[in-house]
Amino acid sequence: MIPGMKKAGYPADFSAAVTAASSTVGPIIPPSVPMIIVGALSGISVGKMFLAGAIPGLLMGFAMMFTAWLIAKRRGFPRQPWQGFGELGRSFLGAFWAIAMTGLIIGGLLSGFATPTETAVVASVYAFVVGAFIYRDLPMRAVPKIVVNSAVSAAAILVLVGFANAFGSILVTEQIPQAIAGAVLSIT
Repeated sequence: MIPGMKKAGYPADFSAAVTAASSTVGPIIPPSVPMIIVGALSGISVGKMFLAGAIPGLLMGFAMMFTAWLIAKRRGFPRQPWQGFGELGRSFLGAFWAIAMTGLIIGGLLSGFATPTETAVVASVYAFVVGAFIYRDLPMRAVPKIVVNSAVSAAAILVLVGFANAFGSILVTEQIPQAIAGAVLSIT
């Protein structure tokens, strides 16, 4: 996003700040990978976590949009003229199949029709079909590389989850939280 914003006339520091601040909303707004991992590991309902993250994520997004608009207006940053409802409708129709994936994921989880793992499989197949056959942006020769990259990313996450579980077991076995609580309470 930063090169595109700089090309449009925004300063580099503003572009970096907007990108860094907005990256914090991703894990909060559903469907997010961190929510699914936390829900699966802790036994918390992923559907309920999605509902709990939607409103705070939207509030954060609106607050950031307002702040960015205010700064851009005060500093006289470039802006594009309103393109009209026709362009808005064409853009929505162009993005419909991609947006529908969010509905598929959240609907599957909230309805109880599928588990997070099953929903991930359905979403992956849906993304493949939409990317390869509807948008035609996914060439078949790129699929093996995408599968390998996904496996490497999943392995990295699973290693972290494994170490976190081992660390949690050590904390519980050695009663470290109770020792820390006792040390803090002995001060007062």
